[in-house]
Amino acid sequence: MRFLEQFKRLITLDLANQFAIPVQSLPGWFLSKSSAKHNLPLYKACIDFLPLLPDDYFLEIGYGRGEMLKLCHDLIRKENGKGVVYGVERSQYMEDVARKRFALEIVEDGSIQLNRVLDLRHLPYPNDIFHGIAHIDVFYFWKEERIAEICREFFRVLKPGHKVVCAMEFERLKKLEKWGLLSTNQWNPVRYLSHLEPAGFVNVKIDYTESGKRKIQLVTAMKPDVDEDYFNPEERMRKLERDVKRQMVLNDMMNKGYKPTADDLELLQDKELFK
Repeated sequence: MRFLEQFKRLITLDLANQFAIPVQSLPGWFLSKSSAKHNLPLYKACIDFLPLLPDDYFLEIGYGRGEMLKLCHDLIRKENGKGVVYGVERSQYMEDVARKRFALEIVEDGSIQLNRVLDLRHLPYPNDIFHGIAHIDVFYFWKEERIAEICREFFRVLKPGHKVVCAMEFERLKKLEKWGLLSTNQWNPVRYLSHLEPAGFVNVKIDYTESGKRKIQLVTAMKPDVDEDYFNPEERMRKLERDVKRQMVLNDMMNKGYKPTADDLELLQDKELFK
């Protein structure tokens, strides 16, 4: 009896590890295949809630077998768009599967771009490049101390006025918890939501939609829109210089034991003061 219990624990642990980072094995193949099929309505919900347009640059975090990548690519090509679909993945096995699946699109016209990224705090992309970021499942496996930095990195690569979307299905996650593959602490959306606003996002919320009898929850957050000066490198440098000078003045005040008043802080926001 003890042997059977130990064997069951080992099997459950292996499945939990495969769910987080699939490796080339029978459990990895089965879990990734079944998840890809079951999650199809969640992928579609992500695309609808962005929404994705034909000329958009889109990024999926943790693309698995590439189901959402294909949906996005098909949508872009159907409209003869110039958009590009990007994906990052931690699992070497999933990257190999996706590269074989999309070999033509990768080599022929570069309309799908895949990268293996082990640390989401360091994405290999420039600032303000993506019209949308979407993912399913992956935040359950982020270490607590890294979530804030990951959210800031999403904010960095996302274009102003655009969204990050994470689709979830609470009923499915409760089943995975019952089977020992996840814990409530891992998939609790508050764990993710609480870091989005401090990273700079606005309109942070949980939206709801349905697909047949299935209820889908979506964490959504927008990078606030900006004026045209935001994309002017000279103006951005001037702003950085003003911010540095402003901070130096504040530090000097506090070092001398003076606590800045609300009027002081308002005055320090004056651009003319730090020309």
